[in-house]
Amino acid sequence: MLATQVTIPRQQMTQYAHRCVQPGLDYFKDQMDVKVKEALTAFKAARLFSPQKVDSMQPSTAEIDCLSAFPFFDDDSITKLKEELPLYLSVPTQMKTFLC
Repeated sequence: MLATQVTIPRQQMTQYAHRCVQPGLDYFKDQMDVKVKEALTAFKAARLFSPQKVDSMQPSTAEIDCLSAFPFFDDDSITKLKEELPLYLSVPTQMKTFLC
């Protein structure tokens, strides 16, 4: 009889476990979303430094803004890079012509 009184139904224990664990899972998910997003933005920005990738991507000046993911690029340097973009995009094409 005592064992029956002490036993908690499985569904109640499962609900209790979910309530205990859920805040930790929510925190982990929120942190991962931020960290993964930051890392992905940095990797996307880093592609702009590969002439082969730039040649296939043909990025616009709007895509140069993703370089702000790196703390060493301020607004002034990003503006200058946007101005240089047409020249930068022409280099891989010139290299192909030269090598062929």
